[in-house]
Amino acid sequence: MAIETFMETLRKNTAQQKQKTVINKEPELPLITRVESWLARLPEDQKGLAYTMEFFTKRFAASSMALGPVLSELKFRRERVYSRHGPHRRVWILP
Repeated sequence: MAIETFMETLRKNTAQQKQKTVINKEPELPLITRVESWLARLPEDQKGLAYTMEFFTKRFAASSMALGPVLSELKFRRERVYSRHGPHRRVWILP
């Protein structure tokens, strides 16, 4: 008996959660719009920094193949940073 009420409560809560997810789900904006809005909200002291592709892929949950053309279109520059103690790394410089 207790198991039945627990299962009923669990089903009810799951159904309510699914309904909330569907109601609150906003249409996803295009990638270029998301990058532009991030760039607009970026504080001035962070605009001079270089960002790796790994940062962008984690931040926007997109592949590097999708992000590369978007960053190029927004006039980001690609550069390599060389190190004496290891391999170089590629970074993106903000426009």
